[in-house]
This record gives sequence, structure tokens and C-alpha cells, in this order.
Amino acid sequence: MEREAKDIDAFKKLYVERFEAIRGFCQQYVKDKETASDLAQETFFKLYERFDASYSRENMLAFLYITAKNLCLDCLAREKFKRQDIDELKDDLLSDDFFLDEITREEMIATVREAVGKLSGRSREIAELSLQNKTNPEIAEALGISVNSVKSLKKEMYSKLRDMLEDEYLVLLVAHFLEKKSRE
Repeated sequence: MEREAKDIDAFKKLYVERFEAIRGFCQQYVKDKETASDLAQETFFKLYERFDASYSRENMLAFLYITAKNLCLDCLAREKFKRQDIDELKDDLLSDDFFLDEITREEMIATVREAVGKLSGRSREIAELSLQNKTNPEIAEALGISVNSVKSLKKEMYSKLRDMLEDEYLVLLVAHFLEKKSRE
């Protein structure tokens, strides 16, 4: 059966929007970027085989994350871990908390990246460099501007992001706070 153009376009849009989130999710399991990329590709391939643009976005995202989790666990099972390593990993990787935390984390990152992609000019450049964990002096050097300019442009950028994210902003702050607390 030949796919309709609207299905292909909808799939491409979802792929572009969520590939990095699924790859990052897989990387938390397999700890290797290349393997994670391969698993993310396989995950999207499995969705493409069953894809229908009439599926709800929530159903597609659930399918992606559950499929990615299962592929990661299969990959880990195939690798030759020492028995002790498998036992140590099993409790963390199989827990619902880990699974839900990773989905929340990756969706939060995807939401922020989407908003950053809508910024223009210096705001976008500064946001992208900030997401790479660059310091204000490093950003200033990369853009050929003063550190004070970076600081004032960051304030402006954060204001724009808050406006864009509106409802998600509070959720992102709470999720960030909870993630930070869980590391302490």
C-alpha cells in the first residue's frame, strides 16, 4: 500500500521534531551516542511501518518512547555485560521512575529547543551557545561582543522564551527543580 503525501509529511515533521529527544532517551540507556542514534532510527522505522496521520500525537509519542525503551533493553541484553553489571543496571533501567524521568527530561529539552528555534538573531545564537553550556565570557568571545551585551541579550532572550513557552514555563521550572533535587 502506497503512503499518502499527508502521512509522509506528518511523519517527517514528527521525526524532525522528536528525533533528538528519542536519541537522547536511548543514550541514557545505552550510554553510547552512535548506538543511541541507531536505536532512535530503528524506533522511527518501526513507527513508520505502522504510521497513520490520524493517530493522536500522544499515541505516537507513547509508541516512540515504549519502542525505544524496548529496543534499548534488547540491545543491552545482547551486549556482553558481566553478570554483576547487568544486575546493577537492571533495577535502574527497568524502573518506571527511570522511564518516566527520561521521557519528562527529553520532552522538556525538546520543548525548549523548539522555542529556541523560533528565536531570531542574537537571541537565538546566545540561546544555542547557552544550551552548549558555554559561559558568558565564552559566548561573548564567540560572538565578538562584550560580556555585558551577552548578559543583557540573555535577559531579553529569557523574556522571549517565557512568552513563547507560557503554559509550559511553569512545568519546565518545576521539572528542572525536581531534576536538580534528585541529583543532590
